[in-house]
Amino acid sequence: NFNGPRKMREDFERYTNILLQSYQDLNIFLCGFIDHSLPSHEYVIRNRFFLEKILNYEFRAPPKSNFEGQIDNLLFVDNEKNFTNIFFYGEESTLFIWNIITFLFIDILARNYVLAAIITYIVNSIFVGIRDSFGRKNLSKKTLIPKNFLI
Repeated sequence: NFNGPRKMREDFERYTNILLQSYQDLNIFLCGFIDHSLPSHEYVIRNRFFLEKILNYEFRAPPKSNFEGQIDNLLFVDNEKNFTNIFFYGEESTLFIWNIITFLFIDILARNYVLAAIITYIVNSIFVGIRDSFGRKNLSKKTLIPKNFLI
């Protein structure tokens, strides 16, 4: 059973087509969900109650619906901007302190600030590459987009 370049290319194209079809199906579903055009998937957006904010817990009490029964999908307004907390926003000072500590440690050991600056730059570049690699891998896995399609 010969698995040459043509077979590998066909498998890659089939895999790419499956991913593209999955992406299109998910995109159509999400567009319909957001537009409220799916009657079986209705949702309500609401703010968290005072007690929910204090306890940091959402109580499961779905609101009444105009349809049959009740709506099970509740979306909460993100007033605390929790979504942006997953990024490195606000972590610049921590990363800067890490670079300063690395620089000072190497400067004390080597007693050469030029060498310390070069090694700090290299260590920082390595960690930036690691963060970028893990970030791309995580984004690729969670969005079903192959890593080679990410910009």
